[in-house]
Amino acid sequence: MAGRSPDTWAADLLALEGCGTAAPVVVDGAEGVIATDCGMALISIDDRGYMIRLYVSGDDPEVGEVYDRAWFDQVLATVQLNPQDALGRYAEEFSVPFTYLLPAEPEFDYGATNATYFEVRVPAWAEAGRPGGVILQAIGSGLVDPCDKLSNYVPIEARPQAVIDYLKTVPGVEVAEESETRVGDLPAVQASVVMGPGTPKCLETWPWAEQTESIPQEIPLRMIAVDVGNEHLVFSVFGEVDNPGWREMADELIDSFRFEPLVSPGASPTGG
Repeated sequence: MAGRSPDTWAADLLALEGCGTAAPVVVDGAEGVIATDCGMALISIDDRGYMIRLYVSGDDPEVGEVYDRAWFDQVLATVQLNPQDALGRYAEEFSVPFTYLLPAEPEFDYGATNATYFEVRVPAWAEAGRPGGVILQAIGSGLVDPCDKLSNYVPIEARPQAVIDYLKTVPGVEVAEESETRVGDLPAVQASVVMGPGTPKCLETWPWAEQTESIPQEIPLRMIAVDVGNEHLVFSVFGEVDNPGWREMADELIDSFRFEPLVSPGASPTGG
């Protein structure tokens, strides 16, 4: 127990595992506690603690009715503790006793990456064989003429909603299904964005002053706008229509991003 008292050691483990109230229990003469809601018994002798956990598969609900607290108590009654036979030291290093292979599908690839642009793709989602991906981009302004990459800039106000409002002004772009969301702890706004077919005068549409990629024609995107400091960040999620399950995975990926303010020497935090 690394010098902790039995009560402190048990309380720390119960909190770590998210267990509720615990009741007293005795195993092989050693006193401890048992948390019924997570099937865990914690007992100690001298400076050594023991955790005995009841695990029941969730595949068959009826299994839990058989292997219940009464069954667990019967197992605990058979336990014999022999701390005198245990090693009298702590392991300095832990060697993983197994190897593993990541699943072949979905396979992640990475596209262009720089200080303001990051792309991750799922080249083949299971049997669908269609691409899906997430692009994260820092943006500063829009364009007066999104059909012309060299057009003058249009400022976009602070707040995520201003990004979505700007997209509504882009010719040929349909914005729908707006909703509030979050990226980690940050408030955000998301919307479905679809660019119509191009015209002879506008073969490609460039929404941002940062010239990276144009909006693909007739391919639904989900755009999520979030502000970090005074900087707009936009996630563009593609491939959700053709790839069942990708939306949930994309949201999990997006929610894993963490942002910290960038501070130059002698300057106050302004970005992220």
